[in-house]
This record gives sequence, C-alpha cells and structure tokens, in this order.
Amino acid sequence: EGVLTSAVFTKEADSPGAEPETVSMACRMLLTAHAPDIRPTLFNALNSSGLVYDGRLVVGLNMQTSDPAIFAGGDLTKFSRRQRKAMYHDHYNPASVGKHLASCVLEAVDPLATAVA
Repeated sequence: EGVLTSAVFTKEADSPGAEPETVSMACRMLLTAHAPDIRPTLFNALNSSGLVYDGRLVVGLNMQTSDPAIFAGGDLTKFSRRQRKAMYHDHYNPASVGKHLASCVLEAVDPLATAVA
C-alpha cells in the first residue's frame, strides 16, 4: 500500500476522433523536480546510484542517463558533453523536451510504437 509500482503515459491521438494510446511502465520510483538546483539528499541519491551529475543530471540524446533504465528531462538535466552544441534543457521549449522524453520512453517500452512527431 502506498508503493509506486508503475507509471502510465498517454500518447495523443494521431488523428481527430481517435482514442489516445496509454502505456503502463513498471517502475519503483518516479522523480520530478521543478528547479535546476537540487538538495543534498537528492544529489547524494544520484551520486550513490552511479548517475552522472555535472551541474545537472547528464543524459544522452535518447534522454537516458548513464543507467539505461533511467530517463530524465527538464530543467534539472543537460545533454552529455559528447553533444558539443547541446544546451541545458531549460533552453529548450518545455513541451518539446517533454514530448521528446515521452517518445524516448515509449520507444524503450514498446520499440514497435510509432514515435510522436
């Protein structure tokens, strides 16, 4: 009771009148943050989990952290330095970041799903 076991994501309908598609993904934790600065307890949790934190939580272009089972996006994240011209995620449109993150998670959960345009 009171334990997170899954998260449900809803994909917008492809055409007017079509039903939105929902995908349920098993998970033990869902972390959300609204500011790029973090408290020491969150930093320690990220660090002890082996996630790369370089001023922000580092993700690849597919929005995965150094742990392929963990996706992240938003003001708390930035792209890896491997993407030379990539900026912090708060420089991008939040809706676009969220849509791209959802598309990456959906692709990981269901590789045959159609990506959100």
